[in-house]
Amino acid sequence: MSKLTTTLESLGLTKSEARAYEAGLAQDSCSIERLSRVLGMNRATLYHALYELEKKGLARKRTENGKLLVSMVREEGLRAFLAEEERSLEERKEAITSIIERLPKPKGGPTLPDVEYFSGMEGISMALDIAFRAKSKRWDVIAPKTNFFSEADEDFAEFYLRERKRRGIVARSLWEKTEKNIRVSQEVMKERRPRYLPQAYNGRFKGIVILFDTRVLFVSSFEEKQAILINSEDMHSTLSVMFDSLWSASEEC
Repeated sequence: MSKLTTTLESLGLTKSEARAYEAGLAQDSCSIERLSRVLGMNRATLYHALYELEKKGLARKRTENGKLLVSMVREEGLRAFLAEEERSLEERKEAITSIIERLPKPKGGPTLPDVEYFSGMEGISMALDIAFRAKSKRWDVIAPKTNFFSEADEDFAEFYLRERKRRGIVARSLWEKTEKNIRVSQEVMKERRPRYLPQAYNGRFKGIVILFDTRVLFVSSFEEKQAILINSEDMHSTLSVMFDSLWSASEEC
């Protein structure tokens, strides 16, 4: 089995589909009869494999001089197939998360808050992915001037902003006021509703705090690369009171 066939199978193609696709790439187009001989595959199996490849956008059929020919779609087909697989995976992730959240809680004894710890860039990405899927699509955010996103590389920061916008997240944001505050665009004002923390709190927050649904996410400095996610209605409610107090005392941008 070739490396390409193995890779195609890992992407979700069956063995027959992967073999047919690889064999078809060897030429611009070929007849079903020739492809069947090259693969040593019976026509019924081959027809089914080609039917599935066509559904996935990886193969095309046409008739020429009364003969049925098949050709494989190359780069654009693979990119479209990958995009569809990513969309399908995202739907499954959201469905599984929804099921987990609806599972009955164990009875008896005190209920402890659900606490998750994350570390490193990958871990923080996982924590943010949970926040991006907030049911309410709303965040309350406290962000010091120097924070994880301001120190992370540009690609990560752009991904964060792009994904946040794609998910339709709107927020109330509390920022530190500095001597040279950046002029805020109307789009940012609409999405993040930024306000300045009272001067007395400058330098007091060492990491980002994000409140959403019944959860609280703490993201450390870029140097530490740590995050803690707490799922607790009581803790979320308590910190929401603190946030509302700061919001009331804050200054409009």
